[in-house]
Amino acid sequence: MISTHYAHAGFSETSWSFGAQEQVVIQPSPWGSAYMCKEFSPKKVSFIIRAVSGKESQFGWMSVDNVPIQEREHKVQSASTLSIDFQPHIGYHIINTTGVAIEGRQCEAAGN
Repeated sequence: MISTHYAHAGFSETSWSFGAQEQVVIQPSPWGSAYMCKEFSPKKVSFIIRAVSGKESQFGWMSVDNVPIQEREHKVQSASTLSIDFQPHIGYHIINTTGVAIEGRQCEAAGN
């Protein structure tokens, strides 16, 4: 389940939409989930991805661009594409730190 505490930020199966400094809350799920975007407007985007609940899995807190992340917080800087795998039973906050609203295009989602 995805919920947002600010405006209309979020991930969908085909697009991402975040206002400047908007935050999305990913609730823990027993299956985990994955999101990927091949294109953004603006062309380069930045995010803070933070694990806020749950225990680290054997695969780390999350995976960003197929790299396991062992820290609870990961900063993505100036990405032109992005894939994020959220581990089961862990909650996350995703914050747009680009400084402007962003739109993701050519996106995909898997899991719940």
